[in-house]
Amino acid sequence: FKHFIEFFGIDCISLFELNQKTLQFQMMHYRSAPNTSLRMSRLRPEEFRWTTDRLLRGEAVIIRTRADVPQEAAEVVSALAHSGIHSFAGVPLKSATRVFGALFFSSSKPLGWDAQLLEEMCTIANIIGTGLERARALRDLARSEQLNSAILASLPSLVAVLDLKGNIVSLNSPEEDLSADVSLGELPLRTGLNYLQICRRAAENGSSDAREVLTGLELVRSAQRNRFEMEYLSPNGGLERWFYMSAVPLVGASGGIVISHVDITERKLADLEVRESERRFRLMADSAPMMIWMSGPDMLHSNFNKSWLDFTGRAVEEELGDGWMGGIHPEDLSRYLSAYYGAADARRPFCVEYRLRRADGEYRWLVDRGVPRFKDDGVFAGFIGCCIDVTEQKETERARAEIGGRLIQAQEEERARIARELHDDINQKLGLLAIDIQQLQQRTAGLAPDAQRSISGLFERANKISSDVQRLSHRLHSSRLDYLGLPAALRRLCEEFKAQHQITIQCLIQDVPTTVPRETNLCLFRIAQECLNNTAKHSGAAGVTVELQCEGGFIRLDVTDDGKGFESKPAEDREPGLGMISMRERLRLVQGDLAIESQPGKGTHISAVVPLKVPASAREREEQEFRTAV
Repeated sequence: FKHFIEFFGIDCISLFELNQKTLQFQMMHYRSAPNTSLRMSRLRPEEFRWTTDRLLRGEAVIIRTRADVPQEAAEVVSALAHSGIHSFAGVPLKSATRVFGALFFSSSKPLGWDAQLLEEMCTIANIIGTGLERARALRDLARSEQLNSAILASLPSLVAVLDLKGNIVSLNSPEEDLSADVSLGELPLRTGLNYLQICRRAAENGSSDAREVLTGLELVRSAQRNRFEMEYLSPNGGLERWFYMSAVPLVGASGGIVISHVDITERKLADLEVRESERRFRLMADSAPMMIWMSGPDMLHSNFNKSWLDFTGRAVEEELGDGWMGGIHPEDLSRYLSAYYGAADARRPFCVEYRLRRADGEYRWLVDRGVPRFKDDGVFAGFIGCCIDVTEQKETERARAEIGGRLIQAQEEERARIARELHDDINQKLGLLAIDIQQLQQRTAGLAPDAQRSISGLFERANKISSDVQRLSHRLHSSRLDYLGLPAALRRLCEEFKAQHQITIQCLIQDVPTTVPRETNLCLFRIAQECLNNTAKHSGAAGVTVELQCEGGFIRLDVTDDGKGFESKPAEDREPGLGMISMRERLRLVQGDLAIESQPGKGTHISAVVPLKVPASAREREEQEFRTAV
């Protein structure tokens, strides 16, 4: 630029680069003559819009004097005056047809800018433009090669670039040199070696992996396949190492193949460990005497052990998904689905009983317990569960329940018989005895006062024994319960309890229908009797409340006292008394539930809830359930 200024006799040469986004020229470099009056720093590209438009069209712009500037470019005149320029020539820098910059030749005095001078300036612009384009291309190429080298060097995998003959023309160097381990032959991979020849020699020595790689690379090289990939065990080194190889064609005129080798030893060993773990689990599951199943996050069953398949007599393919549900008894299917999907929504364990068809066609009762599975990241993975055949247990329970029911029935019959004998026989005889004593007293009116008092005492004791026998008869069998119903019998029971024990008692009864089954009436009456007896014997209570009411389809009995209470313990740690066993057994026969709440010093609350609609006979219900199960 210094020589150009001296040769042309001008004040300044400026190099501008075109911003492709804004389409404005930005000054990159300028050189001014010594002692020039030009102020190039004051130039603003936006003020040369008229000049920029012509340069973008590839035209040179010549302004010999400020008067040559057209009227539509008034801002150019202002900018020239502001910077001290009187005359300039702008020549575009082009690459083919694309303008990427401009050279400005500026002078502080008017110049002629003849055709020869302009031609010389265009020649200079072409030389500078060509040099700049070449410098940019070399710079971009160097950056690209540096980027590619940096990318390859940063890869943990070993990448080899082959030419069409199979020679290794480029090989990156990962932090851990894998060139020996990834090789399928005896020689480690190095630039200049023939990759195909290494594989060919290994194949001749009996390596099936090398033979497969050689075939795949030949297909990629001949453009018959766009990609080849495989996993192989490294034949080199003392440690077991697995690699994943992928080969793709090299894009470009020269062609070739790019092969990457990724160390997958950790993943492969983990997969092998998982498979071994699954094999051990399968062996353990198949050896287990119980039926084991597994489901996925879609809730479909994906695995069954041998015990399950032996039980159903079906192939595993028939059981997968929801195919196994075809063996559930139709009456139990909705209950199972409700428990299973409810547990899945809550991600919690579940336990449900249902009947499943065995291989011989018989339905058997199973207890199915399932627990949710989760992956290491906490994602729900499905359920694993086990089933136990409890048909024999249910039969035993049915037999025990039948015996218990018959014992309770026999007990009630015996109570009724004894009550009738007490009321109709013993009590009548005691009444006659009292009458005889009274008549004796009348016939012996002349006896001494002490003798009279003795006879009167005999009469009173006979009456008291008669009252006790009558009360005992009512406790053994309440005729009021049979003829007037549970509310009347319960009120009478509370009155007798208050009179006998001098304990304040409230009896609250509401909304009790008259159609309550006899079994339910008798069950609740006996429970009330047992609760009041326990209160009188053990609680030391001053007050008791007995409530009987209907709630929806249930009848509820609550007995609450303000006594000393007791320490509640888990059911498995507490040995229940005969009274408690009797209450639970009675409620079980009418499908009822018993709840007990007590704390030391805070009294006791006992609640019995029974459905109003129960089978006419408890034994009939038990027998019907058993027949259905079998």
